[in-house]
Amino acid sequence: MLNKRLIQILADGKFHSGSEIGKVLEVSRAAVWKQIKKLGDFDLTVHAVPGKGYQIPGGINLVDRERILQSLEQMGHSVSSTLETVDVVESTNHYVLDKVVKTIPDRGPWICVAESQIAGRARYGRIWGSPYGANVYLSVGGRVRHGVESLDAVNSAASIAVMEALNLKQYRCAVKWPNAIVARGKRLGNIQVELKGESAGPCCLVLGVNLNLRPPSMMARRNDTDDKAYLLDLAQGLGDRNQLVAEIADSLLCLFRAVQTTGVQRYLDRWAQYDDLAERSVRFVSGDQQVRGRALGIDSTGRLRLQTETGIEALSGGEVEYLD
Repeated sequence: MLNKRLIQILADGKFHSGSEIGKVLEVSRAAVWKQIKKLGDFDLTVHAVPGKGYQIPGGINLVDRERILQSLEQMGHSVSSTLETVDVVESTNHYVLDKVVKTIPDRGPWICVAESQIAGRARYGRIWGSPYGANVYLSVGGRVRHGVESLDAVNSAASIAVMEALNLKQYRCAVKWPNAIVARGKRLGNIQVELKGESAGPCCLVLGVNLNLRPPSMMARRNDTDDKAYLLDLAQGLGDRNQLVAEIADSLLCLFRAVQTTGVQRYLDRWAQYDDLAERSVRFVSGDQQVRGRALGIDSTGRLRLQTETGIEALSGGEVEYLD
């Protein structure tokens, strides 16, 4: 089990001796070492230096519920009863969806911010790496009483909402249809929209965001980090993790309200400003279906428009590969 108090001690990035940590935790130095070793299971790198002690290089900007709540209240959101910060979860989307389904009467929208995810998800059930305390893992969800526009439309709208919340375009970031945020060809973030119920009637809707903030230390790097981008590499001094979480949560709460009222077309109207595929040769893949063509943006339902040899096709539910 992860010892949160141990992480709080090491979060400042300074060296702490085993005896100092042991006194705070009321355990032996041997027990401290055993708990230090467990942190590696969550991709936390701890340096052990004889004569100095233990250190998490660079420290950790831990999730702070009160700071996030204060920022959201300043933005006009009353979410004190529905904002939850958790340590480790399967996925924030699963957590919120479970809350929405089980809570009667409806108290949503619910917000979940996690330090880490065991099974954070990307498109088509892929796992999104979620090292502890490093990135943004956030979901917003609630009941929608009158149905949802196409999931492609909501996915695309959520991507635009996150881009604009953090002004990511200035860092040469873009959206790869329908829900990936990329920086110079590498994965910076992923939007995961999930729905339970009938899209044309009352249903539960969750908007999830995974966003890479800082690269892992060399000791924690794995092969799956090679094609990822990190926001703090692109924008030094951008701001602390809790403020970024609040800004993204604000954008998702506004989008959730739009889904229930005015619709998401105003987000889709701005797609061309952020489209990473525009005018590029791509291959659309969905199961056994493969379609090659030139990307022409999206239609009013969020489907990808491709200029093919036989004309313009609007495609949904697949993935896109670059051909140029």
